[in-house]
Amino acid sequence: MLNIFNKSKGKAGLVGIYFTQKGVSLAHVNYTKNEPKLLMCNEFAAESLADKEKALAQQVEKLGLQESRASYILSPSEYKLFLVEAPSVSSGEMESAVKWKIKDLIEGAVDEMAITVFPVPDDAYRGETDMIYAVASRKTRIREIVDLVHNAGLQLDAIDIPEMVMKNLSTLCTFLRLLLQMI
Repeated sequence: MLNIFNKSKGKAGLVGIYFTQKGVSLAHVNYTKNEPKLLMCNEFAAESLADKEKALAQQVEKLGLQESRASYILSPSEYKLFLVEAPSVSSGEMESAVKWKIKDLIEGAVDEMAITVFPVPDDAYRGETDMIYAVASRKTRIREIVDLVHNAGLQLDAIDIPEMVMKNLSTLCTFLRLLLQMI
């Protein structure tokens, strides 16, 4: 169970984790006076998955980040992104409907995939039909990520993809620019 109510554990802010071919990229961001501040960003060499998991746990302990909130960013080899026509279903049924829409586009059984969807911005696609993005990742890999983050001593806040990270950063930059104009 995610530790929702006890926010005093760990360092404030958010830890970002990304496994590269060469090792583990780790960042720690905190908000001071509503502005993000990068406290640490580094890559730690490790080749095998076991070495990466060990390096992550060692750095979390060394930096005193235990029990901090963490976001794991999937590498492109860990997910597939699809742009598909949005099914005409309620939002509660969207992921299930999209699952069957992309079943022939993914390798392996659709039931072995964790699938989530997010909308395409209204002004991004000029077609007559509504479009939606679907992200598919193996459930076994998602479970491994949950375990590795927990075993490193962190509290998993989110599993994300680089495209959404960039969207969130650009939204934050836009928000900060508007905020600065108001001051």
